[in-house]
Amino acid sequence: MNKTIFLVKGTKVESYSAFAERIFRACQFLVKEKPVAKVKVVYTKGSPPRFSIIPFKKEKVAAISIVSDAMIANKEIQNLKGYCGVYSVEEAIPVQYQRDWEDNTETPGICLLTLFKQRKDLTFETFIDRWHNSHTPLSLKIHPLWNYNRNVVRQKEGHANEKWDGIVEEQ
Repeated sequence: MNKTIFLVKGTKVESYSAFAERIFRACQFLVKEKPVAKVKVVYTKGSPPRFSIIPFKKEKVAAISIVSDAMIANKEIQNLKGYCGVYSVEEAIPVQYQRDWEDNTETPGICLLTLFKQRKDLTFETFIDRWHNSHTPLSLKIHPLWNYNRNVVRQKEGHANEKWDGIVEEQ
């Protein structure tokens, strides 16, 4: 199975609920048209806290994760306003939640979606070693996480506007 993540940003004039509705409509179309095993959407549901030690961006963003037998190139999502790119990833889940909610319902709790780039002064091997063997264990030790989904970007597909090396979901 292949995992692909599409990134889409909202517009400044769009409400958070309108952004979510736009993303969900595209996903519903995708599920009807393509043979996918799993679709998961992480999206900005509201404004970030006014004051925080975490440097939150003020943009709306959605990460649409698709697991399928084939690489999914979907024009419905790629033609969305705010489309940023599609990324082929290698997924690892150091901590996985025990799912006890229905399909098509919201996952309980809060999710922190983090997109980041490898430092230019590090080799890829050092970047991965520090992320997987230093940062991940530290995060799991100090944060009360009940799900940690780590995605190493292996390839940008199509016309990805932004180059990301890691996409992480922490709940």
